[in-house]
Amino acid sequence: MRSAGAIIKDARRSRGISQEGLADSLHVSRAYLSMVESGARPITEETALRLADLLGVDRLVLLVAAVSGSRWPVLGKMLRREMGDRPEMMSQAPRAGDLVDATD
Repeated sequence: MRSAGAIIKDARRSRGISQEGLADSLHVSRAYLSMVESGARPITEETALRLADLLGVDRLVLLVAAVSGSRWPVLGKMLRREMGDRPEMMSQAPRAGDLVDATD
């Protein structure tokens, strides 16, 4: 699985967006975004969701990549294994905004 930084960098470049422009949209510094893209800084789940929406990247793909390289390495390994075994999950997975809280 590709890193969250690599996914972000490729999506940003393919859309012709500069680091400065994307950083401004996120209200973060260009230096921070550069560190995220290079893998020097982890990305939070909230930032991953915002980036996915801004760049048109599947939210689940970016979240799994972010979690895989973050503070939850066991969860990341499990998710990578599951997604690797069943790639069709990617096209069928709900977007985070589509999920409903079962307690409501």
